[in-house]
Amino acid sequence: MPGPGSHDWFAIIGDRVEDLERFSTRWQGKPRYPNSMKLLRAVGAVLVPAVAVGLSLSSCSSGSGDDTASDSPDSATTSQAFPLTVNHHRGSTEIPEAPQRIIALDNAFLDYAVDLGGTVVGVSDIGAELVPTYLDDDQAERAADVESVGNIAEPQLEKIAALQPDLILSSDVRHKQYYDQLTEIAPTVFSEDTGDTWQENYLLTGEALGKKEQAEGRLTAIRDRAGRIGDRIRDEGPDDVPDVSVVRIKDENTIRLYGEDTFSGSVLAMAGLPRPKNQESGYPGQDFGMYVVSRENLDEADADLILVSVPEEGTAKAKEWAAISDAVLGTATWTAFDGRKVDVDEGTWMTSVSPIGADHILTDVAEIFDVDGE
Repeated sequence: MPGPGSHDWFAIIGDRVEDLERFSTRWQGKPRYPNSMKLLRAVGAVLVPAVAVGLSLSSCSSGSGDDTASDSPDSATTSQAFPLTVNHHRGSTEIPEAPQRIIALDNAFLDYAVDLGGTVVGVSDIGAELVPTYLDDDQAERAADVESVGNIAEPQLEKIAALQPDLILSSDVRHKQYYDQLTEIAPTVFSEDTGDTWQENYLLTGEALGKKEQAEGRLTAIRDRAGRIGDRIRDEGPDDVPDVSVVRIKDENTIRLYGEDTFSGSVLAMAGLPRPKNQESGYPGQDFGMYVVSRENLDEADADLILVSVPEEGTAKAKEWAAISDAVLGTATWTAFDGRKVDVDEGTWMTSVSPIGADHILTDVAEIFDVDGE
């Protein structure tokens, strides 16, 4: 199965047309979303001349596009006066002045910080690019000088100290054993967990940056947008909105189905999209919101629409994924899913765990169902 090619709609359109065409005509032998192909081809036709005049239309590239620009917090303002005290999972931390040099040991906090206008100088290495490619230009600029402070499992304290941070952000689930040492380097704020707690963690970051009100407004805008998109999907078709399965292949014996209690699942839940039983919240056997199957019981990934997480083409992760996914992609069960599979970007759907990623997910959902994404 082809990957998304790149994070822009040129490649994504090329990869999705066939699957979307079969998906849209599957319902009771008639088109369910008959205008989706017309829209995709029209957009493709418009995009080519747009390049010649230097324009860009992108949902998953270095720019966030119009979907996020109007809702992003104002980086020049704060809603709290410094010094301030932040209550968090490990206690309370006083932050004497607005942070200028942030280290994000749990990588989602890099997204949170730059989305709120903060400057990140250090981040853990998770085997991917230190600065995610899905950030827009302003966000990427605020992480332009970021350096690795070691593997996410074992951050190097001497590297952290050398960067002279004035705020360290992470989660207890990642770095519990390092907390006391980190507090000796700089003010440190820890969430309890990561993943489906992304909204709480974003608010915590907003508080630490003196931008609590902006963070609250940003999340409200995302929830409202998700609600509008969900309503349009339900208005577009009759009664039976298709259920959506979110699949990530780790290896032939570890195929993760991302339920409502995961990051991507929580965003789909905001839009009210139905999920298969094994991906509903609290389904028995889930681990951190994920239901894991193997190649032998791959049929449990079945749904009306199957969204497959695929790494960005040309990256080390893409090469690794190609090697481990062959045993799954060649099965008869997987082939039987043809016509219902759509590739989605692993970076935004799986690893971003942030409002930035949530906006990209909602843009993808709107494109797939051919509804207005605003």
